[in-house]
Amino acid sequence: MYSIDFNSYYASRASLYSVSERLLEEKNVFIIKNFPPDVRLMEEYACALGTPSRVERSEGEASSIVQDVTEYQTAKKDAYGYEIFSTTNKFFPLHTDQYCNKECCDYVGLHCSTASQEGGESIFITVDGILSSLNAEAIASLQNPAFASPFGGRPILSKDEQGRFNIKYNMKDILHCQETGSYRMGKNIVSLLEDFEAIVHGQAQQVKLEENDLLMMHNKKCLHGRQPFPSGQKRLLRRFRVFKNTL
Repeated sequence: MYSIDFNSYYASRASLYSVSERLLEEKNVFIIKNFPPDVRLMEEYACALGTPSRVERSEGEASSIVQDVTEYQTAKKDAYGYEIFSTTNKFFPLHTDQYCNKECCDYVGLHCSTASQEGGESIFITVDGILSSLNAEAIASLQNPAFASPFGGRPILSKDEQGRFNIKYNMKDILHCQETGSYRMGKNIVSLLEDFEAIVHGQAQQVKLEENDLLMMHNKKCLHGRQPFPSGQKRLLRRFRVFKNTL
């Protein structure tokens, strides 16, 4: 896992921001070591990278930009009534954040404020790693707008303005959209999804975050998730999401 040290850029925040933007585009995922557990500093960093995604503050949270990711005594539910994996200690499959939004964020940051003693490793795979595991037929099929979303069929793989592949994928949300009738997928598409899910999890890498690690990921260039961990460990990550500013 590629990493840089926050302390090396303490005197020049502008350099930290420019290096981060470059690494997000080139590496797609990296860690900033020794990033202080200061929510205001995380907000500043997120704003320097673009326009942060804001949500209504939950009880006890100090920011509408930075949200706690931790195990709750009772898991929170999504709009479909299903458990939100990030509020549990369960295995969190590989996914794109904000799959059910019309436009998903570009960057995701996860700051490890309290590490788990056991389990809870972050898992990820870049789009280049995925492509290297697929044949030409599968790559072509995944570019068809045949996968369920709240807005009808959409592709899993698409290309950006530079002709490079993006990915937008969340198996749980795709199947929920199928179940609720947002879009009906054929059996061959469901079978393709099952094969794709097995491939990405079989090739994924993992890293155990240490306290004050800030894991940065390009949300359109990699999938991320988490291994399970024993209940009651008080593992706490702080998450922010950012949309790149466009000219």
